[in-house]
Amino acid sequence: MGDFNEAGVSRVPPGTSDGGRFTHSSHPESDVMLSEVGYLELSDDEYNADGTYSFPPMPRSAEQHLRFWMRVPVPDSVLQQVADVYSLKRAQRYNSIRHTLGPAWWAKMSRQEKKEYAKQGITTLEQFIEQQQGLERQKHPMAIAPQEARAIVRGYSILKYGGRLPKSEQRKILPFKISVIGGELPLSEFDRRYPFDEMGMRESFNDPNNDVREAIERLHASIVDRL
Repeated sequence: MGDFNEAGVSRVPPGTSDGGRFTHSSHPESDVMLSEVGYLELSDDEYNADGTYSFPPMPRSAEQHLRFWMRVPVPDSVLQQVADVYSLKRAQRYNSIRHTLGPAWWAKMSRQEKKEYAKQGITTLEQFIEQQQGLERQKHPMAIAPQEARAIVRGYSILKYGGRLPKSEQRKILPFKISVIGGELPLSEFDRRYPFDEMGMRESFNDPNNDVREAIERLHASIVDRL
């Protein structure tokens, strides 16, 4: 009978053709199945336990996905970064209207167009610029308030990583609401209110790094120079 090493693995008796080698261990199929079943039966909280903001778990259901993103701590540095970049980009867009719609642009407007605007009480370039800037302010909030920043970052992350879920589970996420200034916002309307990807802000949701901070400073400088 073969002896056992410290790990409990038996050896073939010395003096045989395979002497000194380890024998092959067999694992009952039931042991493997129990392991797999145990993994599948993890509660959502157990499944989410090791996830972090930067390294979230793979979403397996709408409920698990929502539970994770509504509970995981979001770094304050990320919240500040998102709020800073967003307000700067909105200010940049707002100020660009005045620089784009100059006297030369107004002079090229047809008489018919000016008549239509006159019906709205707009008869000068300055009035037209103010109207266009007002419309821009109505499209999207000009800034993200501290009270809503965390919910907004959570909402963005839910939609960003939720794309890995089956379509049927993705549809369950869309009615979910987050609290923002002005009321409850369904995720189905999130991108319309906060078009972060369209604004080129995807990297702003990562943990802060020098490249992003430098980009913020350059953006801020460009806005100040235009004022």
